Amino acid sequence: MYFQALCKVLMILCVLVSSSRALEADAENVPCDITIQDSSNLTLNCSRRNIDEIPEKWPEALNSVDKDGHVLITFFNNTISNVSQIPAVPGKRVAISFKSNEIVDIEDDAFSNIERLVYLDLSNNYISGEVLRSEIFQGRYIDGIYGSIALETLNLGHNDIHSLDRYLFQYTPNLTRLYLNNNPIEILDHVTLLALSSAVNLQVLDLAKTDINSIPLDAFKGLTKLQQIDLSDNGFVTVPESLSLVGGSLKYLTFNNNPINQLNDDSFVGLTNLIELEVGENDYLEEVKSSTFSPLKNLRVLHLCHNRNLRYISHKAFLGLKDKWTLKEVYLDNNYLSELSPDLMPWNKLEILGMTGNNWLCNCELANIVTDQGAGAKFQIGEIPFCAAPMRLSGAYITNITLPYCPTLNSEPKNTRGFSLSNLKPKHILYSILAVALIACLVHDYDKMSNSSTSIADGTASSISNIETTSDTAQLLSHEDASTSNYTQLNRSVPYEDSDDDQFHGSHGIRRRQAQQKIEPGSMNILSAKYESLDYDTCENHLLLDEERKRGYAFIVWKDIARWFIILLIGIVTALIAFFIDICIEEFSKIKYRELKKSVDKYVLEDKLYIPYLLWVLSNICIVFIGSMLVAYVEPVAAGSGIPQVKCYLNGVKVPRVVRIKTLIVKAVGVITAVVGGLAGGKEGPMIHSGAVVAAGISQGKSTTFNKDFKIFQYFREDHEKRDFVSAGAAAGVSAAFGAPIGGVLFSLEEGTSFWNQALTWRTFFGTVVSTFTLNCALSAYHGRAGELSFPGLLNLGKMEPFPFQFYELPVFMFFGAVGGMLGALWNYINYRLAVFRIRYIGTPWLRVVEACLVAAASATCGFLMMFLLDDCRPLGEDPTKVPLQLFCADGEYNALAAIWFQTPEASVRSFLHDPIGSYKPWSILAFVACYFLLSAWTFGLSVSSGLFIPNLLTGAAWGRMLAIIIQYMLPSNTINPAKYALIGAAAQLGGVVRMTISLTVIIIETTGQISNALPIIITLVVAKWVGDFFNEGIYDIHIQLAGVPLLPWEPPPLAHNLYASEVMSHPVFTLRTVENVGHIVELLKLVSYNGFPVVDPPLADDVEVTTYKRLRGMILRSQLIVLIQNKLYNENANTTWSNFNVDMDMFRKEYPRFPSIDELDVAEWEKTCTIDLRPFMNPSPYTLPHRASLPRLFRLFRALGLRHLPIVNDVNEVVGMVTRKDIARYRVWRHRGHMGMEELILSSEI
Repeated sequence: MYFQALCKVLMILCVLVSSSRALEADAENVPCDITIQDSSNLTLNCSRRNIDEIPEKWPEALNSVDKDGHVLITFFNNTISNVSQIPAVPGKRVAISFKSNEIVDIEDDAFSNIERLVYLDLSNNYISGEVLRSEIFQGRYIDGIYGSIALETLNLGHNDIHSLDRYLFQYTPNLTRLYLNNNPIEILDHVTLLALSSAVNLQVLDLAKTDINSIPLDAFKGLTKLQQIDLSDNGFVTVPESLSLVGGSLKYLTFNNNPINQLNDDSFVGLTNLIELEVGENDYLEEVKSSTFSPLKNLRVLHLCHNRNLRYISHKAFLGLKDKWTLKEVYLDNNYLSELSPDLMPWNKLEILGMTGNNWLCNCELANIVTDQGAGAKFQIGEIPFCAAPMRLSGAYITNITLPYCPTLNSEPKNTRGFSLSNLKPKHILYSILAVALIACLVHDYDKMSNSSTSIADGTASSISNIETTSDTAQLLSHEDASTSNYTQLNRSVPYEDSDDDQFHGSHGIRRRQAQQKIEPGSMNILSAKYESLDYDTCENHLLLDEERKRGYAFIVWKDIARWFIILLIGIVTALIAFFIDICIEEFSKIKYRELKKSVDKYVLEDKLYIPYLLWVLSNICIVFIGSMLVAYVEPVAAGSGIPQVKCYLNGVKVPRVVRIKTLIVKAVGVITAVVGGLAGGKEGPMIHSGAVVAAGISQGKSTTFNKDFKIFQYFREDHEKRDFVSAGAAAGVSAAFGAPIGGVLFSLEEGTSFWNQALTWRTFFGTVVSTFTLNCALSAYHGRAGELSFPGLLNLGKMEPFPFQFYELPVFMFFGAVGGMLGALWNYINYRLAVFRIRYIGTPWLRVVEACLVAAASATCGFLMMFLLDDCRPLGEDPTKVPLQLFCADGEYNALAAIWFQTPEASVRSFLHDPIGSYKPWSILAFVACYFLLSAWTFGLSVSSGLFIPNLLTGAAWGRMLAIIIQYMLPSNTINPAKYALIGAAAQLGGVVRMTISLTVIIIETTGQISNALPIIITLVVAKWVGDFFNEGIYDIHIQLAGVPLLPWEPPPLAHNLYASEVMSHPVFTLRTVENVGHIVELLKLVSYNGFPVVDPPLADDVEVTTYKRLRGMILRSQLIVLIQNKLYNENANTTWSNFNVDMDMFRKEYPRFPSIDELDVAEWEKTCTIDLRPFMNPSPYTLPHRASLPRLFRLFRALGLRHLPIVNDVNEVVGMVTRKDIARYRVWRHRGHMGMEELILSSEI
């Protein structure tokens, strides 16, 4: 009923919003505004009119323009996607702007009717290089020849251009200004260079923010008229040598924000006619060497500003220019300079000098420059620099320093102003108090959680040692009657009694738990009886030996080749699934945020922002509703990232439905809807689960879901073979997600696979390389760069430069790790409490769907409130976002918080890592961190498919950048690189949540492509793990314990050598004889749910009473017995041998992995009198241990070999008990705040 009501509400909202949008669109379809200054100047304003196509004709008033008049037509901020042929426009000079539309295509002859078109603005659209053809600029077709157009200025900035057509400018001979800024060009390929060289009249070229890092030497060949070029915001480490070819004409050069670290005498060779040079915001620039500016013989204006690490300018930097001095304006503001040489330049010949924002040491040399040489008169009003040192002159204007009183270099130390106790302010004390309070609350809350989970329930329940907690059929054993008298000999208990009493701490120092009357949902101290184990041991029976003898070594070679081929297929298919997920998320997100942006831009002017808010909430709910319905009703195991389930599977636990093809489909669709729906989740984690499912499916050569057997790879239909492929598939998923082949192998080793060998290492690495290579090829082709291979993984953090760090920064990295560990522990605790709440109160599928939709609405609400309430405006062009939202900002600015919310979380991570200094206000970041921290903790565990890697990377990058701002505020004399601390914060936050060290370090290094950043990341992650482990466990382990999965850790419990197998084992034991009655076997399989039975010698005829289970001969599994009965491998004659039957190992592999139950078999009454000889089918040499073996020895044997059953024998090899995974897993080590111990858990079938 509630579900139907919710659907009706959603349908009503959809209808209301759609109707309102239609009415608003009709209302806005108004004519364009025409402004006529005189007959020679006319402006047609068609901006913000919701126009989606080019009009077929212009208003009549446009024809009133003189033939020598000027016409300006603007289509700014409309929804035009296709530029068709534009009607003719009168006038001598025509300018048209299509800025900020949705243009993806331009038709041929689009501008042929406007031969006098001199200005064209196509910026801020979605134009690719394939769209830009020479035909779109061709003029009228006359006498078999296409004419040209008079285009002088072409703005193609902020598009999706990677390359230019070589004939693009064939019909624009007058082109003088070309703007290509903010395009992902990256490489100036051959055809692009041919296109540029054909624009022979080009005077202005803008290549800012195009991600290029080099320019071929002959790039500007033929551009003899080029006067101005902008190369800002790229990856140049040196000034391109190719500029020297246009040195004779180049007059203006802008070279801001590049990773160049020095300027020397080769930097500006050949630029003899340069008039103005701008080299600013280069954070890696540290020095200007001798003769740097010597080639610039005509330079008049020099901007050398905002280079935060520029400490030194050589006194010979202008060598050779002083005699013929042309420089009039020099701006040295906001660098890290403290001294300048009086001989640097003829200061009195300057007209304007800027020196503010440096750390000037006011000594005699500076006084000489300011006073004697008259530089003090060149400062502009209000821009007089201050002294930073010595201390007694700190804060004084440098113009007040005179020669008689100036300090000398010898008498005053070169101290810079730092932070001391005298600088403490009330807000610093308040911050400290809040931090201590946060830590205290975290410790107190975890104490309550730990105490509540370890307390013993009141009541009169008996000790766990007095009940059979390790048996799946303990209830059945207490209800035997006369009908089971046939098993009285088999059901006798061996004479080994549990001597522990009911005390909380038994004789072995174990924290024992009493059985409660009712198991409280959400307890972390319960083992679930519903989980079965996988059998990674090889059954070396007669059938296997006979098969190996017949096939020989050629079969072994074939199997090895088949393994490599399967790994190849796993890598390819996993990459293709990752490609499908990534493209769907990118395209759907682009559509969603583009529509939301248009809605906000439309209604912000009308003060109706509630409409885009409702549209945002509704779109989130509808999208998330689809994914949540699939997870809740179709395949619940597809919820979350799937990493805990895969980890349990590789550990040897059979998690139901975890590697089904249906799970893969729901996982892929679910993660798309989760990310597009605006949830604080990522697509990287589910890729690990997807890779595991792909591996499990391909390696078996059949699909049980679709009931299709391809009759291939039958020899790998065993648990241990399937396990190895699943391990490789999980690693391939990591590789596809992060573009980290080595990280994928290490992740599978550190977090997943419990059983490892050298051959598996090589095959897994091969699979990860194939996965990232296939994904790289597919994404490169999709982005129009086939063969370039520049997209190795789904997570693209952008190209990061190596950040220098000093020895004294190591404690800072440790501090970041400690903060990440505490925040990670808090995140885990919040998520744990939410998970317990879900287990107890949100149990039905429809409630899970409602919760997911509620979180989707809350995500949109948080984003909208932050954008609406916080004022954080930044100039356009400072952020790589493709959806800049103006909101309440001034023209030419965008809302920085809107840029974070109106894109995928992965793109937001890149923004925090790469945006320049000052892109965000600290209070904005603080609000975002608090909001997203809670949203991500709420999201993980919902009934949707999503991961936690990206949300925690985003949260960590945000608070890392915020701490960098605080450090810069406290230490103003130091230069802080926010990208460095954002990356460290991201690693700390993620490490504090998942508690990974080695694999996460390598993944981050491979993703960022910088091995030099390894040491800070390692230090941060190790400290984050130590601090986090002090409070609680990693998030994956918490969810595994909540599910009650009997996971075996790497090492046995310490100090447990005095706990023996006789105390751990299950008894009594159900056994079978070597030749057993069919009816006996059928009744036994129906009576108990055990999956393994010891095969023993039959009792002697004269035995009156059986006190043991006789001598062990082997082990046989329930699945084997069912296959034997299903194929009726028995006969009335008990002397019939197995060689009389046509039976081999394929008979058992055919049914794997879903064997029928005993109730599905039809066994006639006469068949129950037959017998089965179990000796050919049983494992004749199972691993065993004596009853005196210690728990650590038992644990190591069980885990290292991947066993499912371990018989316990006495001194004469007679069976006395059985150990399974649950018997060992119930002894678990607990750690909390520096203390540790061992506890014994309760086994229950209620969870």
